[in-house]
Amino acid sequence: MRRYNTVALRRVGVRLSLMPPDFGEIGKMVGIGAPIAMAGVVFSLVYISLGYGLADVARHVMGCRLTQNALMTDDVAGIICLSLVL
Repeated sequence: MRRYNTVALRRVGVRLSLMPPDFGEIGKMVGIGAPIAMAGVVFSLVYISLGYGLADVARHVMGCRLTQNALMTDDVAGIICLSLVL
């Protein structure tokens, strides 16, 4: 894939000039990008909150059942959180 910089573009006849921003076009880009960004933020917050909630549940359940085993509840909670993140 060819990379173009300003010198290479000038060689092929493309002229770049400074212009004021077109706020109508920027508004269109924001109109498309904002809902996508908000969906990502909401998904991330739900994902993180589920991770914390399930870690607390796992700590409670595994702590009650595995009190005498070598597997510690923090390790189980960490494994569950890691599996949610990955």
